[in-house]
Amino acid sequence: MSEATSSQGNAAAGPSGAQQPRPTTPIENRAVTAARHESNKSTPRTIRSNGKYTKLTELRDEIAYHMDGEFVECPVEEFIQHYLPFEPTDKDLEDYITKATYTLGTPIESAAPPVTNATRPVRATTATMASSHPQRREDQILEWVGNDLRFVDYNELPVTPSEATTYRGLETIINAIGRAAVTAHTRNNFHYYACSDTPIRSETGGSNNRIDGCIISNDCFASQERKVDVRTTGIAVAFEFKLKSARTIENNLQVVSANVQLMNDDVRRKFTYGVTVVDEMVTLWYHGRSHSAVSEPFSFVKNPQLFIKTMMSFLFATDVELGYDPTITRLQDNRLVFTMTDEQGSLIHYRTVRGLSDYRSCNITGRMTRVWEVEKVSEPNETGNVLSRGVLKDVWLDESALTERQVQEAIFKAIEARSSTFKTNKVAQKLGPTIRKDLKNTLKKERYKKFFLTILADWQGELSKIVSPVAWRRHDLLLAEVVPETEGAEPLHSGVSVDRVTSNVPRETRLEQERTARKKVQERVFHPKRQYRVVFQELCVTVGHLPTLGEVMNLLNQTLGALRLLYFAGWVHRDLSTGNVMAYEHGGQAGWQAKLCDLEYAKQYSTTDNVPSGDPKMGTPYFMAVEILKNKPLLPADTTQASTAPVTAAAEPGEGEAREGKVVGGHGLGDGGEGKKSDGEDDDSEDDDSEDEDGEADAERDRQLISQYQSIARTKPIPTQQLKTVIHNFQHDVESLWWISLYTATARIEHSPSQQYAKKIFQHRTDLWDDRGECLLHSILDDLQTCLRQDVQKMATVLDVLRGHLVEQYHTINLERLKNGSADDTELFAEIHQQFYFAFQTQIEQNSKDYAAIALIQEKTGDKRFLPAPQRRKRARSVPRDDDDYRLESDDDEEDESGDEKAKRKVKGVKRAKNADKQAVGVEK
Repeated sequence: MSEATSSQGNAAAGPSGAQQPRPTTPIENRAVTAARHESNKSTPRTIRSNGKYTKLTELRDEIAYHMDGEFVECPVEEFIQHYLPFEPTDKDLEDYITKATYTLGTPIESAAPPVTNATRPVRATTATMASSHPQRREDQILEWVGNDLRFVDYNELPVTPSEATTYRGLETIINAIGRAAVTAHTRNNFHYYACSDTPIRSETGGSNNRIDGCIISNDCFASQERKVDVRTTGIAVAFEFKLKSARTIENNLQVVSANVQLMNDDVRRKFTYGVTVVDEMVTLWYHGRSHSAVSEPFSFVKNPQLFIKTMMSFLFATDVELGYDPTITRLQDNRLVFTMTDEQGSLIHYRTVRGLSDYRSCNITGRMTRVWEVEKVSEPNETGNVLSRGVLKDVWLDESALTERQVQEAIFKAIEARSSTFKTNKVAQKLGPTIRKDLKNTLKKERYKKFFLTILADWQGELSKIVSPVAWRRHDLLLAEVVPETEGAEPLHSGVSVDRVTSNVPRETRLEQERTARKKVQERVFHPKRQYRVVFQELCVTVGHLPTLGEVMNLLNQTLGALRLLYFAGWVHRDLSTGNVMAYEHGGQAGWQAKLCDLEYAKQYSTTDNVPSGDPKMGTPYFMAVEILKNKPLLPADTTQASTAPVTAAAEPGEGEAREGKVVGGHGLGDGGEGKKSDGEDDDSEDDDSEDEDGEADAERDRQLISQYQSIARTKPIPTQQLKTVIHNFQHDVESLWWISLYTATARIEHSPSQQYAKKIFQHRTDLWDDRGECLLHSILDDLQTCLRQDVQKMATVLDVLRGHLVEQYHTINLERLKNGSADDTELFAEIHQQFYFAFQTQIEQNSKDYAAIALIQEKTGDKRFLPAPQRRKRARSVPRDDDDYRLESDDDEEDESGDEKAKRKVKGVKRAKNADKQAVGVEK
């Protein structure tokens, strides 16, 4: 339930919705001080922050870029019906208008003529009328002006020097509407408050938005001090005002930024609302986890009926209708209690102890993953007895997505099924004898379950709101310029309210033309999302918080074992990061046990599943595979020299097995460049001539791959579908582990050259930039030997060698895909698992003691020594098909991409460019 419904104060309606006497409003009780209206300034937009996080106002360009593609627009009548909490009946509206309209009656004498001043015509009032006219009551906010119904204070928009004075009268109007009678709805616990000089108070550092007004909980009003606590947990609807239409986009971005803050900070919010007013034009805003929506603008001066209807909906809605989750209770000490049901349908309660993962997002849609340490309690309050402890994860999933429990059960079922035919399993037989033996041992007595978290309970909520069936996409609300998503699409609206555009074309014709132009833009399906909670038994530490390099390397080596299990089961993880590779310490047992979590995006691998969905894929850009960032398969033509480091000696595998080779040459994996030698190997055999031969062999291998690719292109048309679709495969997961290793050796080491190098490679971007691509496609040995701290130098060679393996295998696998189409290629990924297995085994065996002494910087937002913490981020909307698979554009589309990139840079602005190396792009994990 919401904070409002849990209050024992003057709530008009409790959780049950029972009718109670209407309370005296806080607005009526408090003394309105003149100081609140003295300022003639527009809403201030800066405030001091504790500096823990980047200020939200400094991230507005990021919010604009990522939120602009999330909107649909619809006529205001449709918005009221589909998106508002409820639609008041026509009778309720008519009854209220009759009650709230002031009529003069028949005067004894003629009324005095209207009095004017230098700024605006002044409406004739009772002071200028004959004394026989009835006195206007305070709740009579309407009057007839000729044949038009108008607000008494807004026959027309007053001309004043500031937003605060121009829109001050809305406070009286909105709170008067709160005294209406609405069928089947009781007055709620919220009132309108004008707060043009007040920041939104938040427990999250950097949340420095200010708003011009809000519909806020009575609990935020302190009756004794006559003050209002404008805090995120009390705001139901945010308002923003601008006097000039030229500032429409600025106004839009301010209200969206405020709603981003509300959705980030208040866990109870499932959706939020906003209202913007530019001149006299009102736009209504809805923000949910699947999409956002806006209404077409309407004039609150010329159409007060629509404004009254909207405010009725807000002021008489239940907490649930306003977007508050009834299954979450906020306690007085700000702890939360989550109420779920067990398998028997009984209520169970989990009270938070502390937050474990709660990244701030620049976007409202998406998974919005949050994680807490919790205790199961007997009652949903501060004093409930503790029954057990665990970890609760709250996340939003696509309507059709499998839950963590369902994915985990499917993986376990696949492992068990393939274990029964282990001797004939093709994947198992492709792995070398050493790995095969290790895998077989892991499958015994369900030992494989040690790599996964134990699920104690889970729960699924209701679906989010679907998109209005008559809505259309809207892309230009937050950005001054928009690059159309389809070639030939007409430019979209500039962002100025359509009613205020100067044009000779009739309004209805112009609106229809704009709707037609908008519909030419390729549409992305906004799938409804479902809230999901899962409680795990194990309290773990992420690999990003392990204190030493030795612990990280040991854990990553175990994680490779978990990825081999997924490979054996035929599943890909698709979102490996330092946030979901977990370390669990068994009681009384030394060392860490690796565990994989965040399985919501895990998927069965299939080369025939080439139909991407329309919803965007979430991921962690720091660790995304290059093919995913590039949106293209890597082929030999992408680089003339995939690797300058030797790969492996040509140790002959058994029939049908991947190579189980040992690294040779001066590029060995061990200390001091010494390779791991086979029995009886002579130290003197490693000389410069052998290194040169290895280099020539590598170059010859690359020439053969390029020749093979060119031969395929000449002899037959390249299969369009096979070339265009990048299917997330097993090697992408392995590559993510490689990026985590590189990230640990550079960004997490207290060494300036290492961190400067890391800043070029690890950025919160979902396109492929030059430094990132070069890092994988070409040798980084010289770079690492230059930038790594002396005690970490041992990792330089192994990282470069594994990089070479990755590129070589991408070329091989993609060439096979071109030749064989959608034929199953699962067996081809055994080779990369083999190479990584022996590389990590060798590193740990030879360097474990040294690595154990190397301290790491913990991932911590705001630490000036450190890069911004890795965060999930959505892929750009320029390709509206990227969720399960990633498709490459044609050669013609390349030019569009570069143009799109220019537009992005232009939107981000000079300030963003200057701060690129030091600002985090806050995205919800």
